Amino acid sequence: PLNESSIATANLLAHSKQTIPHYYLTVDVTLDSLLKLRATLNEAIGEDAQISLNDLLIKASACAMKSCPSANASWMGDSVRMYKSVDVNVVMGNGDNLYTPLIQGVDGRGVKSISDELSSNLESIEEGTVAGENFNAVGTVTFMNMGM
Repeated sequence: PLNESSIATANLLAHSKQTIPHYYLTVDVTLDSLLKLRATLNEAIGEDAQISLNDLLIKASACAMKSCPSANASWMGDSVRMYKSVDVNVVMGNGDNLYTPLIQGVDGRGVKSISDELSSNLESIEEGTVAGENFNAVGTVTFMNMGM
């Protein structure tokens, strides 16, 4: 049986898929430079708080959305709403449940700030203390990494 959070997440995803136009982009990328950047950043900040590849990909996604304003938009029935900031829901889980906490203003934040907030959200999920506005808010894009 699913818990209340899983049911709510499934309902939101189903509603989104049924009522909002979707499009998918697929590209092959070489991440050598990004991996070198990650190594340099992690060397500079020390071992206590490492930057992940996901942190960098989330930031890169937000920068791409900001550079293409028509992608950072929502269908509103008879119009398209363009957003000034890129707010990213990041799909996270603990093995039993999925959550989509919101990271606000990713386009204007540093990677360390994004990483710290993601770590805090994951800690809340693992401790079972998921609460707060950011776990119920909807962003302008959802990030889900199924390959790591």
